[in-house]
Amino acid sequence: MKMSNNDINISTTERMVKLYTAQSENRDPHSTDGSTILSQTSAYSTNPTAQHEVTKDSSFQRKTVPFPLSHRLTMKEVFDCDGKPRVDILKAHLTKEGRVEEIVALRIVNEGASILRQEKTMLDIEAPVTVCGDIHGQFFDLMKLFEVGGSPATT
Repeated sequence: MKMSNNDINISTTERMVKLYTAQSENRDPHSTDGSTILSQTSAYSTNPTAQHEVTKDSSFQRKTVPFPLSHRLTMKEVFDCDGKPRVDILKAHLTKEGRVEEIVALRIVNEGASILRQEKTMLDIEAPVTVCGDIHGQFFDLMKLFEVGGSPATT
């Protein structure tokens, strides 16, 4: 049987609609009888918002990715009346893959850069010390380091 490009495009569109419908109904798009349901928690993920699919007989688990938060945090939500960032609010929002307004991100970057420019290039520190390598922008790895090593404000 020969398939045209049009047939392939229709088939792809049908699969995308089926996947979207299944996700919005919180069920497995590949299940023919709807036996796979989504659960909200997992002991295997560092992302607390990650979802895992679990069959009725619990024979496997497969990660799915939830949609990120759509609300972008504003200056008033991120910074307190003294101009200091509310770290707990930022951490909770970013852990759920939320976003901030561009002006908020620019302020955080600019103020952070200003602080780093004032730091010495060599520091004398006392033991014990925990040294972490470059995490290459992996936010959840950074959150895990803080969970294990403690908050930078207190350690």
